[in-house]
Amino acid sequence: MMRGVRVLTWNLDGLSGRRLDERTEAIAFLAVTGRTLRELGRGARPVFAPPDVLLFQEVVEHTFRAHLRVHLPRAGYELHPARAPGHEPFEVIAVRRPARVVTVASEPLDESLLHRWLHVAQIEGVAGTSGPVRVLTAHFDSGPHEGPARVAQVRQVAAAMDARSLFGGDVNLRDEEWDEADVRHELNDAWVALGSPPKLEVTWRTGWSAARFDRLWTGAALRPVGLRAVGTAKLSTAIGPPSDHLGLLLEVADDG
Repeated sequence: MMRGVRVLTWNLDGLSGRRLDERTEAIAFLAVTGRTLRELGRGARPVFAPPDVLLFQEVVEHTFRAHLRVHLPRAGYELHPARAPGHEPFEVIAVRRPARVVTVASEPLDESLLHRWLHVAQIEGVAGTSGPVRVLTAHFDSGPHEGPARVAQVRQVAAAMDARSLFGGDVNLRDEEWDEADVRHELNDAWVALGSPPKLEVTWRTGWSAARFDRLWTGAALRPVGLRAVGTAKLSTAIGPPSDHLGLLLEVADDG
């Protein structure tokens, strides 16, 4: 049986300056081992093998230069973009060798008032897969009044995907917006496909507000077989969790 593809999506909460360096440093290690550097130093074993693909949202130049660009290449990842693009926040796609990125393309998100983008990378050589895989990421417009933009954006993602595609990102979607977009036949919601596990129903929390803003969608040839949360624990009482979003690690089987 082919192993398939492991993809982690995570909004890094880069726009919050609260303990930003400590949080992002922890995220870099959590993303590829499930452990912080401190835990690894104490002899804790990694929780999972490094994902094939990392999809990060809400990256800022400082965290990119000081943390992601330092640690991820040492773990075997190729980063796209290779340099900070000159605007903040932005998204990062990181692919682990022996997989390689063949092409990367970006286009403005439809109706985005925040000038956000959809990024698409064509990847070859993921161990155990039967062919190339297309991965996509974006950070949809946020705010209670941006529903029409989010509906347009989820339809844009559906139009950009094929059977061998996988999207992960912070979409800020409300249930009624997902219903209005009417893309269930084009996008397979990994959380729903895996039985809607209650522990993963909330991916973002702040104060009294909570929602499933972070989502993973697959095409027909990539079947979800496992989903877990990353970054659930507080780093310390003073710091709290590494982000106000959970990371979501998805494994899909390659059904060809």
